[in-house]
Amino acid sequence: MLYETLDTNPAFGLGFGADLASRFLTEYNLLSDENFSARSPHSMVMTVLGRMGIVGLLAWIAVSAGIARVVWRLMRSGDPDDMGLACIVSVTWISACVGVVLEGPMGAVVFWTALGLASARSAAAKPSKAPAEPPVAKHGSLDTTTARP
Repeated sequence: MLYETLDTNPAFGLGFGADLASRFLTEYNLLSDENFSARSPHSMVMTVLGRMGIVGLLAWIAVSAGIARVVWRLMRSGDPDDMGLACIVSVTWISACVGVVLEGPMGAVVFWTALGLASARSAAAKPSKAPAEPPVAKHGSLDTTTARP
């Protein structure tokens, strides 16, 4: 699949209708097996590369970096709920990189829901970018020459 993608259309891949497993099925004589119906590799990275090429893989890497940023922010918060969401998102994403977790609703619904909740909590917990006002001494508080009542 990798060589076919790189030979045919490395920039944009083979497309979403392509049968990425056809060469595999032919080489291992599985075309006559009615119980075997794989159409894509069991790796999200290879599926993205095969279907969307290098451009799609770069976009996938950018999405992965965004997910990693959300997970990192939540893990650093120390809040147990935030850390739980971060764990759900990261474990599911890593599992999807080597399996077919997100290709069906059983994993995809849970993952995208958890990612949405994690993103919302991450955005809510983000510290503000406005600079804090420096502390200002009250009039006379630093004057050591006058007696205090």
